[in-house]
Amino acid sequence: MKPDSSVSRREEVLGYVDLINRIGNETGLPKAQIRKVIESMLAISLKHVRDFEGGRVRFSRVLTLYSMMTKRRTVNNPQDPGNRVVSEPHLVLRVSPGVKAREFLAGGNWSEEDD
Repeated sequence: MKPDSSVSRREEVLGYVDLINRIGNETGLPKAQIRKVIESMLAISLKHVRDFEGGRVRFSRVLTLYSMMTKRRTVNNPQDPGNRVVSEPHLVLRVSPGVKAREFLAGGNWSEEDD
């Protein structure tokens, strides 16, 4: 499904508060409880990925979070495109979609029964 061209880029972003509100509306859970669960899940997941080289957090069939160390390379400076600068190795976060996410993005249905 293509995005509606009349919708601005800002409206296409699902913000943190919007996510909490949608989950609350769908589940009936209190927003404070939803916020605590989301923050705990993210903190635990990202700490694991950061602290263990090759660490992965797998949300079965949906997505996997993992980190990679970039290589040292020379890149164009975004503030001064004619000037090349060295980008030192650093840790980056990667997201890999699982089977369920790929099927859904290809137009399939999301079913909690598949979990």
